[in-house]
Amino acid sequence: MTDEEILDVLRRESSSKSPTQLALLFDEITDGGLSYSSLIGCFSVAFPKVPLQVLIGLGKWKRVGGMRWSDDDVNRVLEDWFPYDQEFGG
Repeated sequence: MTDEEILDVLRRESSSKSPTQLALLFDEITDGGLSYSSLIGCFSVAFPKVPLQVLIGLGKWKRVGGMRWSDDDVNRVLEDWFPYDQEFGG
């Protein structure tokens, strides 16, 4: 699957999945490619209306940064932009 195809899948699924579900979907379709840097890179391109500073803060998520943020914490931080609307950004 190409990078653009991966982004298309995430954009398409963003209307019905939470941000953490999207990140786990990314991990699945990239055969374990989820990391802090891949999360920021992927989400910044797929969902450009989400501020970079917000994405940088996701390093606190236990799945990518080893910190203590839970899935619910991440979803709460991103709730202003998801479900994501490509035209309006949230």
